[in-house]
Amino acid sequence: NSSSGFSTGSAANTAATGADKQVNTPGDLDGVSSVAWSPTANVLVSGSWDSKVLCWKINDSGDSKQEAAIGHNGPVLCVSFGREGSRVFSGGCDFRGK
Repeated sequence: NSSSGFSTGSAANTAATGADKQVNTPGDLDGVSSVAWSPTANVLVSGSWDSKVLCWKINDSGDSKQEAAIGHNGPVLCVSFGREGSRVFSGGCDFRGK
């Protein structure tokens, strides 16, 4: 397993306001298979069936901005943050962990 290269900073996670919010996704995004919140920052990561891992920064009002993306050579099955919150890990149908 190796780091994906995403960096989340160290701000406290304050985006959880109790209200549902929608992340602005690219128009070509296929179904989402996995999501994870950073334990240390207002950052959400998703994996999808179209082989993409996308990272969004969420501001205090719940608005989102895509910050980074990586790809697999097959659908992404899982995404997760490391305990320190600065690394993202993903696994896909390409038999790779990133």
